[in-house]
Amino acid sequence: MDIAERYIDETNRQQRAKLRYHLRDKGSVVHVDEDTALVDGIGGTTWEGALVLARVMETIAASADNADDVSHCHVLEVGCGTGILGIVTHQLGFRTTITDRVVDLAASNLQQNE
Repeated sequence: MDIAERYIDETNRQQRAKLRYHLRDKGSVVHVDEDTALVDGIGGTTWEGALVLARVMETIAASADNADDVSHCHVLEVGCGTGILGIVTHQLGFRTTITDRVVDLAASNLQQNE
């Protein structure tokens, strides 16, 4: 299976898309909206590097002896865009802070994954 699935939002094909990221060990799915109209088309898109790093963080969390081993680790995501990496690390139990110039999209994505 691919790391994530991207599909077009039929209401506005040119600017909006949705992405589903499947957490391997937890069996849950993170849903994020993307909006390529934001920040010259790059800020509202999930970068492949964020998906790869999310898998690395899953591996780190899975290798921990218990949830307390990662709960004391703090992840700082600077320029989070859609916020997917921060959402994943939070769901894995890491203390997570995300930042971005344009926070509306990330805030919306955080809210839909509570």
